[in-house]
Amino acid sequence: MKEKKRTDLLLDNFLISNTAYYEQVKNYTSNFDSVKVFNFDQLKADPESLMTEIFKFLGVNHDIKLNNLGEKHNASKSILQAKTSTIQKILVLFSPFSNLIPEKIKEILRKKMMERPEENETAINIIREKTRQEIINLEEHLEINLENWKNK
Repeated sequence: MKEKKRTDLLLDNFLISNTAYYEQVKNYTSNFDSVKVFNFDQLKADPESLMTEIFKFLGVNHDIKLNNLGEKHNASKSILQAKTSTIQKILVLFSPFSNLIPEKIKEILRKKMMERPEENETAINIIREKTRQEIINLEEHLEINLENWKNK
């Protein structure tokens, strides 16, 4: 079996530690009288209803009509987009000298731009296994269904 690279291990640990919500949420709910937890799935599914619910929870005017709730602002880039962007920047940097770059090198760079990062199925399964109980605890604590989190 191939030994994991240090960067793979760091990424796995980063992902696992950044999905440990149960203890954080439990600390809030045990230290504050009124805590309301929302998740991104709710925001994506029905942003207008979610905002109304948040306004009601905060005790502010919830009759406000918000525009452009479904519109993306400052959307993050995927790994593929970031990789492509970096390679494009390199190509632009060398564009005044593009006639000096061999066509074979240009073709390699073009192919790299279109390449999808390799998914590590073993790492994904380890992360699922390590976060499963965390999700179950959170579900029970908040009394909500997070079944779709278990399958991601």
